[in-house]
Amino acid sequence: MNTPQDRQALYDNYFSTHYGIHRPDEDSARRNYQLNYGPFLPADKNAPILDAGCGSGLLLRFLVGAGYTQADGVDISGEQIRHCKESGLERVQKIDDLPAHLAQKAGFYQVIFLTDVLEHIPKELTLPILSGAHQALAPGGCLVVRVPNLAAFSGPYRRYMDFTHEVGFAEMSLSQVFRNAGFQKMQMHRDKSAFRSRWKGMALESARRVLENVRKAAMYIECTGDQIPTIYSKNLIGVAYK
Repeated sequence: MNTPQDRQALYDNYFSTHYGIHRPDEDSARRNYQLNYGPFLPADKNAPILDAGCGSGLLLRFLVGAGYTQADGVDISGEQIRHCKESGLERVQKIDDLPAHLAQKAGFYQVIFLTDVLEHIPKELTLPILSGAHQALAPGGCLVVRVPNLAAFSGPYRRYMDFTHEVGFAEMSLSQVFRNAGFQKMQMHRDKSAFRSRWKGMALESARRVLENVRKAAMYIECTGDQIPTIYSKNLIGVAYK
């Protein structure tokens, strides 16, 4: 049985045994954050922002570099938090209970990010975390979630590429948990890739669109009569507003 102690042991060594080995290039991550997250960032550079599950700090460093002065990060992994601090990030802390942390910040944050986090959360904690995020957002604030997209061709691989993954999501299930957490207004978006080379980017994006259309056709044939997804990119970005 996978006990909480077992899971914590995995996260205690998460950077050295998994993420630090396979983490993305920071420059690429920064370009992708700007492309996908830029539209949801507040105009006020002093707006409180939370990166929940901040990992090694890729998103936090992007936010700090963009001039945001109150971008905080929390994570369950002490190893990841140590890496954040060693890289110069100061507004980070290790926490063991995210819902309890969010409960202490009622109405405080303008934006909360859960980037590649929900797939790691046991089902019984998903709604407490999302409900806590709803409570911790200021009126008009937004929750931005990125998860592997099970509707994509690579969905099964991305679901199981990390032993700490607990669940998978598609548009319908992500919308379902948003609604159950109290969110009424939400949007679903493709996770787009930003490339240094314009021509390489155009070629790869065109090829991806072809694959996505093939996947959509297969879903239509296999799931006749059922609602099928509209987004087939490798990741799914869900944005929910308070």
